[in-house]
Amino acid sequence: MFRRFVQRLRGRKEPSRKEPSVSSHVSESSSSTPKTYSQRYEETNKMTTDQIRSMIAKRESEGKPCGVAYRVLADRSDARAKALNIDPPRPGRKTYSQRYNETNAMSISDIRALIAQREAQGKECGVLYRVLSERT
Repeated sequence: MFRRFVQRLRGRKEPSRKEPSVSSHVSESSSSTPKTYSQRYEETNKMTTDQIRSMIAKRESEGKPCGVAYRVLADRSDARAKALNIDPPRPGRKTYSQRYNETNAMSISDIRALIAQREAQGKECGVLYRVLSERT
């Protein structure tokens, strides 16, 4: 009953139960289930950093989200920093996780405005794009 309600909201008509349409069976069997976040993470983590960056550039140009790719890059940089025992370069500079948490507390419109402002200044917006892609 709930499925019918959702389908009606989306503008789809449910096929009658007496006469199942052939096309619905074909599309159900041919369409694969979407990958889970962890599957996408594992696949992305197997790629080189340059491959991930080129994938992000390609997907952003297509308007697709890149949250998993940003997460893999962030985890790699965090792991590298811990392995090399690197502290933040300047006193008072925020860590990636601090910047992420602050950005995550902002509204989507504020994040978009900040992206426009930082791009105009030629600054990086990685954390902003990551939070935005995770939310939209």
